[in-house]
Amino acid sequence: MSLLKPGHELARVLITVKTYPAPSARHGETVCIAGVRLFDDRPPSFIRLYPVPFRMLEGTQQFSKYQVVEVAVRSRGSRDPRPESFEPDVDSFRLLEKVDTKRKWSRRAELIAPLVGATTTCELMHKNREGTMDQAIPSFGLIRPNIRSMKVEEGTPWTAKQLAKVHAATEPSLFNQDGLVELQPAPFRIKFSYKCEESSCKGHNQELIDWELGAAGYTWPRKYGAKTIDMIKQKWLEITDASKKDVHFYVGNQHQRRESFSVCGLWSPPL
Repeated sequence: MSLLKPGHELARVLITVKTYPAPSARHGETVCIAGVRLFDDRPPSFIRLYPVPFRMLEGTQQFSKYQVVEVAVRSRGSRDPRPESFEPDVDSFRLLEKVDTKRKWSRRAELIAPLVGATTTCELMHKNREGTMDQAIPSFGLIRPNIRSMKVEEGTPWTAKQLAKVHAATEPSLFNQDGLVELQPAPFRIKFSYKCEESSCKGHNQELIDWELGAAGYTWPRKYGAKTIDMIKQKWLEITDASKKDVHFYVGNQHQRRESFSVCGLWSPPL
């Protein structure tokens, strides 16, 4: 890798979360990327990479989930004091090992073991409720849920404000001379109702914002037609079947709404 830009440091990250793209006035569209930062001399920690205009990345830089990447990052500082939040130099991504699912995800588990089930949604929400916007409060975790229900619904269209951002992002620019194919809203939504492991938990209702769900919503209708919504429900019920899987949720909050958490992705190796 070339010399780091001022204020940047090199991070080695196992990508674990890639959310569905969202329209952005400043960046056109962005994807929230999260993962586990790997160190040689200390335990792993969660890291959030934002903004990442994923569809604008060169093919050689488009990483997959559970791939290790090297990237130059800098703290987002007062713009986003959450301790996991870093801004990547998007031109610096270097793709390394893809960590497979062999031996019941053993290599993946080895890399992130200290973080699995290390917190609860209630604990994260409590800390953010009690703190202030300028404090470095943990905002991401890998929690064990006791799922009470899962609902699959049709997605909602863009608002007028979102649509304006989408249209602006499709225009050619200095960095993207061909423009982008217009971003469509996710065709389907999945909402989970669950209890975390906090003894006093009264329950949580959160939406899954994973890229994979959006991708399935666009590609599966060609295969399943009118049965698509049933097939999505079947697939995600299988992924979250606690009788067969060690199910955990990657949960993270919103920058401007610290008490509002979503399910950003799933951890579900076989038991």
